[in-house]
Formats: sequence, C-alpha cells, structure tokens
Amino acid sequence: VIKLIKTLVYSITTAAGFGVFVFLSKIDNRKFTIADFGPASIGVKEIIAIIPLILIGVLLGKLYEFFGSFFHKVLKPLDNYKIVKAAIGGLVLGLIGTVLPLTLFSGEHELTELAADWTHMSIYLLLLLGIVKLFLTEFCLSTGWRGGHIFPIIFAGVSIGYGVAMLFPIDPVTSISIITTALTSAVLKKPIAVVLILMMIFPVKLIIPMILAAYLPIYMFKLKWLKGAEN
Repeated sequence: VIKLIKTLVYSITTAAGFGVFVFLSKIDNRKFTIADFGPASIGVKEIIAIIPLILIGVLLGKLYEFFGSFFHKVLKPLDNYKIVKAAIGGLVLGLIGTVLPLTLFSGEHELTELAADWTHMSIYLLLLLGIVKLFLTEFCLSTGWRGGHIFPIIFAGVSIGYGVAMLFPIDPVTSISIITTALTSAVLKKPIAVVLILMMIFPVKLIIPMILAAYLPIYMFKLKWLKGAEN
C-alpha cells in the first residue's frame, strides 16, 4: 500500500511539474530546445529495431552502473584526501577533454554541435564519445566533483544512437530517441520523469516507442540474469 501511494504521489507531482513548465512556456511563448535533431521517420525497419535499440540502452545503463561501482571501490582509500581525489578527477578530465573536447562539460550545449556534425564523424568516434562520456561522468562524480547524470547521459545516448544509425540502415532520430530513453530510464529508474523530459527534446511522434523504452528496462532489471550481472 505504501509503495502504491509513493508511486501515485510521484506520478502526480511529476505530471504537475511538467504541466506547470508547459503552462509557463506558453505564457511567454518560449520553446524548450537543446538541439535540432530533425524529424523522425518510422518504418518497418525502425519497428523491428525498437527492441534491439532498447537492449543497447539497457546495456549502456549497466555499463554506467559498473563504472560507478568500480570507481567508488578503487578510490575508496582516498576518501580522506578529497583534494587529491578532486585533482585526479580534474587531471583525467583535462587529458581526455584535450583529445575529445565534446566530452567536456555537461553535454547540454555539446548536443547542438553533435546534432549538426555527426554525419561527418566516423562510427567509431561516435561510439567512443558516448562510452567515454559515461566513463568520465562517473569518474568525476566518484572523485568528488559536483553535478548530475541527466545531460551527460543524454549526450552519451545520442552519440551512440547516431553511431548505431550509421552502422545499420535505420532512421537516426528514432535510433537516438530510443537508445537515449532506455539508457536514461535504466540509470534514473524513473520512467515517467524520463519520458516527460525527453519528449521535450525528441519528436512527439516517437512517444509510444519512447514510453516502451522507458518502462521495459525497469522490468528487465527484475530478471535473474540482469540481477546476476550486478553481483
């Protein structure tokens, strides 16, 4: 009963917050945009690819959790040396950022550049950018840097989604939307909030596959093989 009440309250407050945001946006005619990903196209190939794309997002979520667990264990001896930990985090961030500048910062503004230039990048670079972004985010958080997951995860999902779209003949906007939704939901474990946030970024046309991508990871984590992967 308590769990049901919590779920109900969470759903109502999330929907209310989203409603207020939309209402205020209408008042001053502001439009929430991060990057122009273009229109989405859903055909037979995209429908067939929905489940595989969700699985990719879930696996990326597990990789992100692995990074977090691994770094916390490795850096545990430095808990009493916070300045040293933070310096290590800054050093690694600076070195990697010199080679891959798109991995710097939260990823919110870098999404604009990624959306505009991804067709000029190689598959390997797009996949590398996404994985390194997940790596750096958890490493920086583990070394004491302040920040959140959401925009770095969205950047990683979009980058890898573009890479997958270059690897297979599917619509890139559909690919980035589904992979990013599944990845974000796998990490945050809050499917309603994930859908409401990402529907402001990706085409509303994809709302049904995005809902599926947000909820399926939650149920997949209950499976024994995924639980076993955590241990």
